[in-house]
Amino acid sequence: MQYATTAFASSGNSMTPRTAGFGRTMGSQVVSFFDIRMLNIFYQCNGKSRIQLFLSYFP
Repeated sequence: MQYATTAFASSGNSMTPRTAGFGRTMGSQVVSFFDIRMLNIFYQCNGKSRIQLFLSYFP
């Protein structure tokens, strides 16, 4: 949940993720799997979910 990798740049990237593969989720208007995972860790939600993921939008 932040700006895209090309935000504020006239050409190329203005930001580079520390972990390769996360660049395509940066600046997305859709909440990614990792956004949800970080929130679950922060709020200590360790319960099992009945939701099945069918999209491979994350690296």
